[in-house]
Amino acid sequence: MDQDIFLQEKAHLDKVLCYIRQTMVGEAEAEALCRQEIIEERRRIWDDYSRAPDTQELIQANDTLSLDTDRYLRLRDKFTFLKKILYSPYFARIDFREKGFETVEPLYIGSLSLIEKETSDVLICDWRADVASLFYDAAMGSCRYKSPMGYIEGEILLRRQLKTENGELLYFFDTDTNITDWILQDELGKSSDTKMKTIVRTIQKEQNQVIRNATADLLLVQGSSGSGKTSVALHRLAYLLYKYRKSLQSGNVLIFSPSEIFSAYIEDVLPELGEERAVQEDLFHYFSNFTTEMFFFGKADQYERLFFSKNEGLKDRILKKGTEVFAHKLEAFFTEHYLEYLHLDDIRAFDKIVCDKTKLMDLYFNVYNAYPPYVRTGKILSRILDFVEEKHKTAQLFLYKKQITQNGLLSLGEEELTAECEQLWQEEILRLTEEIRGALHVDCFSLYVDFLKAEYPELAEETKNAFAMGSVYYEDLFPLVWLRLFSGETAIQHRVQQIVIDEAQEYSPLQYLILARLFKNAKFTILGDPAQAGLNYFDTISEIGHFFPEKKDVAFVHLEKSYRSTWEINAFLQKLHPGENRLFFERHGKKPEMKQTSQTEDTLCELLQEYYRDGCRTTMIVCRTGERCRQLYNALQQRISVCLVEEDGIRGQSETMILPAYFCKGLEADGVIVIDWSSTWEEKIGDNLLYVACSRALHRLTLLQPED
Repeated sequence: MDQDIFLQEKAHLDKVLCYIRQTMVGEAEAEALCRQEIIEERRRIWDDYSRAPDTQELIQANDTLSLDTDRYLRLRDKFTFLKKILYSPYFARIDFREKGFETVEPLYIGSLSLIEKETSDVLICDWRADVASLFYDAAMGSCRYKSPMGYIEGEILLRRQLKTENGELLYFFDTDTNITDWILQDELGKSSDTKMKTIVRTIQKEQNQVIRNATADLLLVQGSSGSGKTSVALHRLAYLLYKYRKSLQSGNVLIFSPSEIFSAYIEDVLPELGEERAVQEDLFHYFSNFTTEMFFFGKADQYERLFFSKNEGLKDRILKKGTEVFAHKLEAFFTEHYLEYLHLDDIRAFDKIVCDKTKLMDLYFNVYNAYPPYVRTGKILSRILDFVEEKHKTAQLFLYKKQITQNGLLSLGEEELTAECEQLWQEEILRLTEEIRGALHVDCFSLYVDFLKAEYPELAEETKNAFAMGSVYYEDLFPLVWLRLFSGETAIQHRVQQIVIDEAQEYSPLQYLILARLFKNAKFTILGDPAQAGLNYFDTISEIGHFFPEKKDVAFVHLEKSYRSTWEINAFLQKLHPGENRLFFERHGKKPEMKQTSQTEDTLCELLQEYYRDGCRTTMIVCRTGERCRQLYNALQQRISVCLVEEDGIRGQSETMILPAYFCKGLEADGVIVIDWSSTWEEKIGDNLLYVACSRALHRLTLLQPED
């Protein structure tokens, strides 16, 4: 490492950090001043208007206060942003000369951008900027990058990777290609955290191409465990939010994750990349709240039933309810028989009937008969609401005014009174909307049971008995959602523009048919690995494209290389799942161990101490079932710091987690200890789940077998 260049880079870093600190001081002073002004303004409003309010002046004062509050929040966000980049502002530098120009400006690339206010110089270039793609994709020499104005051609004269930590320059490397193995070794060899980290310093070329694909309506990504699928998806969201910031907000994004613990694991990635958190849901919770009449069992219950059931046909029955054939047969049965399960009734509002049963039947069976039920429901809803607006709104607003002013005894400004009346009207419209939907309700539960009796009699009895007990199994939830889509009781979601589906191999064809119809205007990023499937529906993730026929720009990418585990752990995984052709980054560590023990708790405590001495800060203790996890947690919690991962949350606080294998998907830890490993893993639930559990390990892996 050239010492003169090191000193030059250190001087540049000091200059950037000095600017950041000076700016932070200014922002902090402005924030404190703005905060004091807001406090004084609130006090003045209270003193001037609390006893004898003058509505117009009060509204103006509140408007001013609102503007000041917005300014304060922007100042606070700016200070937080500067604080975030203070200790490690950038990680790379490229010197790019555009074709036809002589000047060369060094471009420093970081997680977020920073522009000097006085000169407009770019001190730090956001990794998502078009020109920054050169760092990830291009080699030294002639190159080009795509911009909104077309391709910009030029030449890379210098590519430099820098390591800054706590405001100090530790080292730099000049390299001909993108991320050097040395940098990657350094990052991958670190201890993990309980939260997923960003990978902007180590994005690989094939990952970058997925991240910057802004055109695909449907992007299907397949990759083995540790290939960075989830990280790539989240960084792609950050890229899209940056690129389309005028039209795409985090509120237009929805992430479907496999579990609550996984959602917590990834929740900080977007904020670390400068974006607001997106809505994260698992599919079960997203759909299971559509009725309060039943208790819905989650995915964990399904795995537990699969493991403990003595009925050999259970797995086949569950699989059958998720197939495309099952979905289409159910759709055909609904189309032919749904009228038998429709119970129309009078619709009331404002203490009167606004649409009687006879009129409702005429609308349903005659006026809108040509439309499918889900469209018909929407049209009838709009028709009745328009009628109510035209015939009843004026009279209702008059009544609201009388109520609010107590027949004129209270004096209110006209604007405030109008706003209050409009609020009451909107509340009534929401209630009326629910009543109309209820009047058009199709009894999906009865229809579904009758469908099973007619088409799949071998599946009917179990489902019927569960319904009679007020319960719905996980595999029966989605046929019911499918029926609600046809009946119009589940509305198409137009606000969502981007959807990420992680662990795609866990979803059935029926679930994809639902998602394609429910979010028909959204673009999808779907990621998975068939080798980690609990129930096998697909040989390759590319097959999922079949369920989205309306998506015209479809891309399939296979991320072939794994970066998570050591070479020794990967070699073990290859033997465990020989059908999986794994390529992996060569990073060495200790070999996986298999130990027999009759004292599981004692052995675990010894292993955890050894892991900790070996540098492991996060550890997963993986069991076959939730019940075994609870037993182990109760036995260990008085001896060591552990937490228990369950479907409805986490008990305890610790970086040592006890969790069932089916909750492992997507997570990783420095060390993994698989408990009670035996041939029953394969016999009961297939070898995929054992493979999933073992592939979570970054540095250490141990399998404990009972001696008996």
